[in-house]
Amino acid sequence: MLVGADGGVDEVTVDGSSGSDALDAAAVSACYKWSFNPAKNGMDQAISCYIYVPITFRLR
Repeated sequence: MLVGADGGVDEVTVDGSSGSDALDAAAVSACYKWSFNPAKNGMDQAISCYIYVPITFRLR
């Protein structure tokens, strides 16, 4: 996932499918609703940054 300099999610990529298109789409949709404190460079300026966030589904 790419977190923008404003802390919003700019890009989401599914690295390993759950095997269900509906679950993959739900995970991507949820990620776009998240926000983060942006990464900062050596001059204390907010920058875009890629992060890896595993999402696990458990069906009961």
